[in-house]
Amino acid sequence: MKETVTKHVFQHPWDTVVQAVWRKYPNPLTKSVFGTDIVERQINKQGILETHRLMKTKWHIPSFARALLGDQKLAYGSEHSECDPKNKTLKLNSTNITYSSLVKIDETLTYSPCADSKNRTCLSCSTKVTVNSMIPFAGYLESLVTDAIVTNTSTGQDAMEWVIEKIKTEAESAIRSMDEVLNTIHPSTL
Repeated sequence: MKETVTKHVFQHPWDTVVQAVWRKYPNPLTKSVFGTDIVERQINKQGILETHRLMKTKWHIPSFARALLGDQKLAYGSEHSECDPKNKTLKLNSTNITYSSLVKIDETLTYSPCADSKNRTCLSCSTKVTVNSMIPFAGYLESLVTDAIVTNTSTGQDAMEWVIEKIKTEAESAIRSMDEVLNTIHPSTL
């Protein structure tokens, strides 16, 4: 098993970052994720939003690995999350479904306000990669997958920034539209 831990700070409030998490896929920067489907969503007795989503992805694996793993057109993952608006934490736990008997990838993302500023959000990401020991070169394959995950970390952060910018643009457009409507209804009072 190989484990990595990364940290990142978004220069945006927690509420904004959480909105972006729910709208992250699909987007033009992380084309490997085709979409998400909500399987179940509920608010528990403590007021925490619990969500289970399925992720549809395309794994880009080397040809030698395809011989071991097979060549699935789509790969699926499962994500369970808990969003606590009172304590401002969002924790997502995801794992792959496809190929899981051969390669298991478990990822935990935690978003919370940074201690030094409410206008910044801290992300902590822990990823564990485990390759079935019966597979030849299991250690090498674990390193290969782990390296790919670390390399793609910045792409995921860029995708979040892209979504945040999209949310801001939509909000500004809605405000302009509302101003236009209000000006046509009562132009002299505004």
